[in-house]
Amino acid sequence: MKKGIIMEIDDTLLTLLTPDGEFLRTRRQDNPYSIGEEIYFFPMESVKSIKPLASVKNIFKYKSVWVAMAVLFLFLSSFIPLYQTNKAYAYMSIDANPSIEFGINKKMQVVELTGFNKEGKKIVSELKEWKEKDVSELTKIILVEMKNAGFISSYEHIIITTVRTEKPEEKAEKELQKNMNEIKAAMNKQKLDLTVLTGTEKEREKAHELGISTGKYQENKNQSSQMEKQKTIDKKQEQNALSSKNNKEVSPGQQKRQGDDVQNNGLTESKPESGTKGWEGNSIPPGQLKKADEDQWKQNQGQIKKQAQQQENANQQNTWNQKQKEKDSTQQNKWKQNDSNQQNQWNQKQKEKNSNQQNKWKQNDSNQQNNWNQKDHKNK
Repeated sequence: MKKGIIMEIDDTLLTLLTPDGEFLRTRRQDNPYSIGEEIYFFPMESVKSIKPLASVKNIFKYKSVWVAMAVLFLFLSSFIPLYQTNKAYAYMSIDANPSIEFGINKKMQVVELTGFNKEGKKIVSELKEWKEKDVSELTKIILVEMKNAGFISSYEHIIITTVRTEKPEEKAEKELQKNMNEIKAAMNKQKLDLTVLTGTEKEREKAHELGISTGKYQENKNQSSQMEKQKTIDKKQEQNALSSKNNKEVSPGQQKRQGDDVQNNGLTESKPESGTKGWEGNSIPPGQLKKADEDQWKQNQGQIKKQAQQQENANQQNTWNQKQKEKDSTQQNKWKQNDSNQQNQWNQKQKEKNSNQQNKWKQNDSNQQNNWNQKDHKNK
């Protein structure tokens, strides 16, 4: 039994088109049929064996076939805009304490919203009617929700990461840049520290495998890279310090001797006597001598490394002591300056007070003298 669409109806036969593109015939039953109807049937023969081109031409003579094809075309085309609207052109993640990812279509409408941690899922669960909302508007709403929930505060570090799912289009990129500028302005208004990153589809897939957003994945990746670089720098500095220390402690004659020992693997060759092996004149075989020299070399290296570490610790202690002395000296100077300023102010106030007191005394003496003179004049 096969399935097919009725393309032609005769008195006794039906011609059908299968999903595989075959034209087959079957006997007509006592049922009502219509062109374009899909039914299950038992095939009799293939129409291809009998004038296939003519059969196709006959089929398309029927007006009902064209109507059915037009309806089918309209039905399929109605899904294309809906598919494009629901398809994400890019993804944008916001990472603070909450971690949230947006799926954005070409109209910059949010079609997907995912929380990647406990805080992010809480924010998403409390949002209503976010579907097809403008990404910049929804971002502003989410920032307010984060602040009200106490997840972020002023000068908080926010990471925004964008990932394109397909080849960038000029019109869509302009809209995306416009919305990103609005988001940056909103974050600057709330005094948030913003970092903008760009990721790839591959990085996003790896991040989702780890259960984190693309922004968190890139942040962890950058931190790991910085740690590796710092380890390389520290190792190089340690090697340079050891090399410098060795050059200072070993005299030129000893350096030459050590170089000869390294070239000879630390062994002193002796000429073998005729009929004997080279090491029979020594009490220790060459293999044991080499092992003993290697053990001695490792021990020396351990001592050198330990001395270098002690020297580094001593340098750090000296640096800390120097900074502490400078800090104490600066603090003492401040205290002395404050004491000097206070003493000067007190002296100035005391002088002013004494001057005012003396002026009052002089004024009182002058008034008393005038009163005495007036009384004396009256008595006379």
